[in-house]
Amino acid sequence: MNATSIVVRVPVVVLALLVALGAALNLGAGSAQAASDDQQWGFVDVPSAVEAGWQGPLTVSWRNFSGGEQTYRVTLAGPGVAVTDELVVPAEENSFRREVAVPALAQDGAYRAELTLVGSDEVLAYADIRVGAPRIVGLRADSRSISPAGGSAERRSVTTFGVDAAAGVSGRIVDATGRTILRRTFGDHVAGETMRWVWTGKDTQGRVVAAGRYTMQLAARTGDLGSTRTVALRVVR
Repeated sequence: MNATSIVVRVPVVVLALLVALGAALNLGAGSAQAASDDQQWGFVDVPSAVEAGWQGPLTVSWRNFSGGEQTYRVTLAGPGVAVTDELVVPAEENSFRREVAVPALAQDGAYRAELTLVGSDEVLAYADIRVGAPRIVGLRADSRSISPAGGSAERRSVTTFGVDAAAGVSGRIVDATGRTILRRTFGDHVAGETMRWVWTGKDTQGRVVAAGRYTMQLAARTGDLGSTRTVALRVVR
C-alpha cells in the first residue's frame, strides 16, 4: 500500500520562506504533538489506494505562523461519506500533527480529503484516496483477426481503452501457451484519458509471430490494488 502524494497549494517559495522564518525565530518546537522541521506537510501517511472497509485515520500536519490560535477543518467526501472535523491549534503550537478518525469506506470509488483554515475557502492541502482497484473501461478493438503479411484480414489491430481512476497502466500479449511475447508500458493516466495500442502481429524482437490465438492483457494498478481486462486476438496468414 503506497502513501498518497501530498498536494499543497501554498507556493513553494512562500512555504520555504515561512520555514526559514520559523527557524530564525526559533519556532517549530511546539508541543509534544508538533511535527519536526523535516516533516512532510499536508496529508501524510495516507494511502492512495485501499480496499473497501478502510477506516483511516487521516493524518495531517501543518505549521501555524499566525501568532494566535487557529482552527483548521478537515473534510472527507466520497460515495456515501461526508465527514468534517475541526482541529483547534493553540498559539504556542507552531507546527502540529493530528489524526482524524473517519468511518469505514465501504463503497468503491474516489474520495478526497481537504485541509482548510476555518473562515477561508482556500484549500491548503488535499489527498485523493481510491477505494477498490482501478478498472480498465471503454475497451474496444477494431479488429480481432489480423494478417501481418496481408490477406483477407486487417494488417493490424487497434485497441482503445481508458481507466475509471488514476492508475499506472501496462499491457502484454501472450500466446496460447501463456508465454509473453510483447510488453507495453503506458505510464500513469487519469480517468477520462484515452489510450491506444496498435499491434501489428510482431513480438518484442520485431518478428512476425506464428499464426494462432493470442490474448492482449491490459492492467491498471494503484498502490497494491490492480485489475486486468483481456482482448482475444487471432493472427492468420
